[in-house]
Amino acid sequence: MTNVPDSINEFVIVGEFGYLRVPGPWEIERSGTTWTIIMPYEDMGREVPTESDEGYAAVLIADGNPIGGGIIDTVYDPQDEGETHVLVDQYAMGGVDDTEEKAIDEVYEDRNLLACALAQATHAPSGWKPDPDAPDEWAIVWIETPTGQVSWHVPRDMAEDLAPPKKDSGYDDYDREVKNNRLTRWAEGRCWC
Repeated sequence: MTNVPDSINEFVIVGEFGYLRVPGPWEIERSGTTWTIIMPYEDMGREVPTESDEGYAAVLIADGNPIGGGIIDTVYDPQDEGETHVLVDQYAMGGVDDTEEKAIDEVYEDRNLLACALAQATHAPSGWKPDPDAPDEWAIVWIETPTGQVSWHVPRDMAEDLAPPKKDSGYDDYDREVKNNRLTRWAEGRCWC
């Protein structure tokens, strides 16, 4: 595993409200698939995550580069510590009981929110464009990474509300496997734009 920094400069929360940048710096800890963002009361500004943000997507940013993210699983105040903890789980079940399978709609909503959050958080060229086959219903959120373009189909209204500005882009006929290889190489190389 790549070295994990002990702090981030900011994190971005994405939900039906749009997106919210929460400037830091904040101390972070990682355990398994869960990131904990530690926010001392005296350092918190006006924009503070609350329990109402649980279930939203979040991207953690260190030195201008996304380093991780997932779904906000829990926001809580440890007793007598004078801080708020935000737990972000890259494999969060969104509050579904462990014995239940997550509904496909929930999986796609999580994925779509993460695609929009990543496109917003990265400094790589990114945007969205209408899907040529269903322009009123679907959009394509895209990012030009150093390893090649990656993109996701998301509901158009979500792209309009949450993704970077509408911009056209080329397409080199990559498929899902090529896209995932590009994402893997981008993450392994920590080559964030």
